[in-house]
Amino acid sequence: PLTCRTCVDYTNVLADITVGYMGGTGAQWLIVRNARGEALLSLLGDEVLVETPRDSGRRTAAVRGFMANTERAAGGLPLRRMPNWARPIVAWLQPRIGPRGLEFARARVEMKAIETVLHLRRQKPGMMRNMIPRHVWALVERGAREPCAAPARRAEGRHNRRTTPVMDKDALTAWALANGWTMIAGNPSLTKPSSPKEAIVRMLLKATVVTIEAKKPAGKWEKLSSEPYGKIEPDPEGGPPQGLGFGQFPSLTMLMQENRDRQVFARMGG
Repeated sequence: PLTCRTCVDYTNVLADITVGYMGGTGAQWLIVRNARGEALLSLLGDEVLVETPRDSGRRTAAVRGFMANTERAAGGLPLRRMPNWARPIVAWLQPRIGPRGLEFARARVEMKAIETVLHLRRQKPGMMRNMIPRHVWALVERGAREPCAAPARRAEGRHNRRTTPVMDKDALTAWALANGWTMIAGNPSLTKPSSPKEAIVRMLLKATVVTIEAKKPAGKWEKLSSEPYGKIEPDPEGGPPQGLGFGQFPSLTMLMQENRDRQVFARMGG
């Protein structure tokens, strides 16, 4: 199923302690993230032998080969399987010249990231923005840039010619409505959980400029930022538009996430 092919938390980052197969030597890798994990490990005493993992070989060829095969599978094409006569040769070579220890772990994490992007892009492209966090895009770019990396801005020519389109009123409205904003009094708006029909942040899409305003406790609107459309660009990773100053207001980003989560839960509840 698709859920098995889209794993953005391969190492279980929220766990106190994680155990998994390292590959190559048959050892298990062990990640202890906090004091609780240390306490759990100490309960085993001498039953666990802990040592620094190996780190050798190169993963580049393995990751790119995996990516090529996964692209074929995601597109419904048959996999390029290894001929039977070559299998024992590769099995003998892998633990000697392939990625081993930590390098094997890096390869597996990058492979899972690539697998996630390729299968979602093929089957559920509309879910990519919400399901793929930025650190997974970074892993994909590290493993194999061009074929499946997140869209990126670039500049060409002597005069640094713009290749990223600016966002107009329609594009900003579409982005806002897809990211937790709702239309209130004709403006994309964010609300408090306790008052879902009362805007506390609004986006004013005027003829030539975009303005973000927040309502003060006294009820007066205060301008947070304002820029012409020509200075606003889509974020290459699907985040807030660049140029409007969202990064200067962490609380605004948190409010937007709360609004989006509330919409998701409402849809799940029917």
